Amino acid sequence: AVVSTQSGHYGRGKSSADVRICDCLIVMGTSLQVNPANAIPSRVPKAIPRLLINREKVCTDPKFHANFGGPLFFFDHPNNKHDIHMAGEIDASIRTLVGMLGWKKEFDSMLKVEMK
Repeated sequence: AVVSTQSGHYGRGKSSADVRICDCLIVMGTSLQVNPANAIPSRVPKAIPRLLINREKVCTDPKFHANFGGPLFFFDHPNNKHDIHMAGEIDASIRTLVGMLGWKKEFDSMLKVEMK
């Protein structure tokens, strides 16, 4: 598995060209209220899974996100097959996800290197 990360920081532009070829988009800990980062989930092809790791669901109001053609996430839509909300604290949620993917050993090794 190859994991590529891109971080968006307020006030710094970030190209979203890579999201069009991703296998899965993971969005963490954000309200998605700031441009241009809040448009990135809408640029992912419709068949690509989108995982939001956040305390609450965001970008689900069709009125607020009318500029993007409706809500960016469709968590509660009856035909939703691609949007997943993982509710909770980011650290705990990431550890759960890493465990589910069988990446715990590699993840723990990466953390040790980063903490040095």
